[in-house]
Amino acid sequence: MSARAGWRRYANPKLLGLIAQVTISALLLKMVLTDVKLDVALSTVRQLPMEFLLLAFGVLLGMQLGIVLRWWTVLRAVGGTAGYVDTLKITLVGFLFNNVVPGLMGQDAARVYYAGRGASYVDAGASVLFDKILGLLVMASFAGVVAGVFALGAEGLLGLPQSDPAALALLNQASLICLLASGALVLGLVFLMVPVERMLRPERMARPWMARSLAALIGLVVGLRSCVRPRVLGMGYLVGIVCYGALALVYARYMCLTGEAGSVAPGFWAVFSALALTLTLTNLPISFNGIGIREHAHVVFFAALGMGKEAAVGIALVQYASLVGLSLLGLVVWLSMKGHGKSPSCGTANERE
Repeated sequence: MSARAGWRRYANPKLLGLIAQVTISALLLKMVLTDVKLDVALSTVRQLPMEFLLLAFGVLLGMQLGIVLRWWTVLRAVGGTAGYVDTLKITLVGFLFNNVVPGLMGQDAARVYYAGRGASYVDAGASVLFDKILGLLVMASFAGVVAGVFALGAEGLLGLPQSDPAALALLNQASLICLLASGALVLGLVFLMVPVERMLRPERMARPWMARSLAALIGLVVGLRSCVRPRVLGMGYLVGIVCYGALALVYARYMCLTGEAGSVAPGFWAVFSALALTLTLTNLPISFNGIGIREHAHVVFFAALGMGKEAAVGIALVQYASLVGLSLLGLVVWLSMKGHGKSPSCGTANERE
């Protein structure tokens, strides 16, 4: 193998992206562990009653069932014909690749692969991409509520405790960024309404590969556009408010169990807002599987609610352990698929709805 071929192999964009994400995760973990006593955080987790741990896992499992419902709704919008159960299986297998199997095949890539088998990978990719966009839009919208409340001078509505003013200011600034980001995502959805297929002609491209690439891009845009429907957007927000609301109650219960709620417990909407900010940041493709950024976000945003750093890392570890548990369910599904010699697919119909 020549030196140039070897360089191209190791300069693979996906590999470089993975290395960058692992590096960022390592740096963020180092920053967190510098200020946090890990043994205290682990001790906090060990002292939690088993009932709470089962509750946390059950709520996160319920969240994934809701998120699968959201993606299934998106799939139906692009002409998907698979049932909810097959969509659930694909999602669980995606969890396996994302959280357990080290490599370059993340959850989204696995979803596109299995959903597009025997059908259109362009439509499958459009459904996964729109589901990702919709999820971020919902989380960023909820996270941006804090900025709106602060702008109106009605902080009391959130039930924020009188904690560190600097932490509250940081919470407000991060919320404002999320509010602006949600606005940008909405503008992006509006832009999808532009009929680019009428302005761009693949057959006019000079080279065949350029024509194929442009046709795939147009197909992706058309697929995304077919998802911009009231029932799809409504399902996204319905799933968001139910799932993240349930998880916020789990966090509120955690603060009571660990004594982090203080004499005046933070209100539900305060916990909900801090959680929305944390989830928004964690779901961005910044670190490897959200490791590092998840713990750092918990420490930063829940400080505004009076939660100690060790306790914040403790609940982050509970959350990640539950996600790994979901990945093991994905392993069972994947082995079952391999044993039967077939895998579910979300084939698309010839015409969109």
